[in-house]
Amino acid sequence: KKPKKPDAVCSSDVTVSNSNDMSPNVSVSPGVIDAHASDHVSLPVTSLELESDISYDKEFDGEANYQLLQKHFQQKIMSLKTEFQTKLEKLYNHINKQEITFQAKVDTLHNIIDRKDDVIGKLNKDIGELKHSVGFLSSETTELNKTLAVNRKAVSDRIDIAEGEVSAIKSKTVDLEDRSRRCNLVFFNFPEESSHATENCENTVEELLPSLDVLPREDIWIDRAHRLGRWTPQCASKPRPIIVKFSYYKQKEKILQNGFKFRNSHVNVSEDFSKETLHVHRELRKCGHEAKENMRNDPFFDVKMFKVTYRRLVVTYVNKIEPTPKTFVKTFAPEDIIGRDNWFIPPQGHGQANASV
Repeated sequence: KKPKKPDAVCSSDVTVSNSNDMSPNVSVSPGVIDAHASDHVSLPVTSLELESDISYDKEFDGEANYQLLQKHFQQKIMSLKTEFQTKLEKLYNHINKQEITFQAKVDTLHNIIDRKDDVIGKLNKDIGELKHSVGFLSSETTELNKTLAVNRKAVSDRIDIAEGEVSAIKSKTVDLEDRSRRCNLVFFNFPEESSHATENCENTVEELLPSLDVLPREDIWIDRAHRLGRWTPQCASKPRPIIVKFSYYKQKEKILQNGFKFRNSHVNVSEDFSKETLHVHRELRKCGHEAKENMRNDPFFDVKMFKVTYRRLVVTYVNKIEPTPKTFVKTFAPEDIIGRDNWFIPPQGHGQANASV
């Protein structure tokens, strides 16, 4: 008998799905009958090609085809399962290796962090000790500053006292040096002989003074006399001065009183002082010249003359607005005028304003 037409025909290609119980669901290409069709049914179907390249005739037994497909798909599923398990194991092993490596790195990081924690702990301890030391030093410094402040004032006071004493000693030394030179006179522009080694300066002075009628020869008593400085070939044109120490101070004073008699000669004479006193006298002369120059055009006063004595400046000035010009004499100490402005202030006369330098 002719077989009946199958009730259900799958309209798509063969597909296999694996459920949880691993039982396949099969659907075949068009013309394949359902798995519940007759045992001996032969249908004209197209050839079916699977992954294992199994081909079937267009007419075959439905049950046998189903069993063959089922067996094939079970083998395929087992192969896929095995392959999947193999890949899963490889993945698992790879994950384990990565986990071990990651864990090792994590352990290394933990060790580094622990070491850093130890270092930080030591640093914190050292910082604490340093803070303690700084606090101790700060307190010590505060106490030291207090002590230094007290000692500084004491030292400053002592320095001021010492400077005052040194200044007094220096002034006294200069005064003693000037006193030791009080019998000395210095003669300038005495011609110097070429045979300077055999020159007798005492005879030269003893011959000069009587010739100028300054002092008679019998009143001249000289302790010693010599040239100042070292001899050089230029001394022929610029002779060295002669310093003379007289035996008596009155001899020196008498020579100075007759000092105007040296104007007609080529010789000049002056007193002998220390370097400090000579410097003060130069500054006093400067101040005297400035005062005389600045008061030249003053309508009320005029500086007539000035004179430098031992560490003093004596200024003689006149009041020009008086009917009879009145002469004033004023003495200034070096510390009052050297390096200062407006030091010379004449007295006020007849309601006129003071003229000052």
